[in-house]
Amino acid sequence: MAPLAHTVAAMPSQRRMRFFTILIVTLIVVLFYMSRAAKETQTSDFYTKTQQALQEKEFAQAAKQRDAESIGSRLKAAEDEAKKATKDKDTNHRVAVEGPDSKSVAGRVKVDGERVPGVAQQGGRPRDQAAMKEHETPEEHEVEMELNAILKKSPGTLEQSCPRMRSC
Repeated sequence: MAPLAHTVAAMPSQRRMRFFTILIVTLIVVLFYMSRAAKETQTSDFYTKTQQALQEKEFAQAAKQRDAESIGSRLKAAEDEAKKATKDKDTNHRVAVEGPDSKSVAGRVKVDGERVPGVAQQGGRPRDQAAMKEHETPEEHEVEMELNAILKKSPGTLEQSCPRMRSC
């Protein structure tokens, strides 16, 4: 037969029992304290005053935002009105000075409404895209434009770029 000591569960030691008992009692006390403290915090005078102050601050910020938006919209409306009045005044002034039938005078360019003739409307071209000569092929023109671009990037004379050339 097998000995009884091996089959029967031994009772834990007193140190282990004391440790677990203290641990369980401590957990119960902490849980009780935390649950009671949470209830008391929400009803405390300090907590309610702080919440009220935060809500008043949020309300004041929202009121400032609404005021700023209304002021911004009023300023935008006033700006649009001023632009419209200025445009009407300019149109009335132009009609009064030039008359209803404005013609170009003494070589001046006639301005039609808001459009002002620019270089593109007058037929001007940049120097880089000058018109091809009559006897020139498109390839020759392209080569000439490329050479001109390279020469524009190079120094002015050979003497300026090579100091030894002066001594030679």
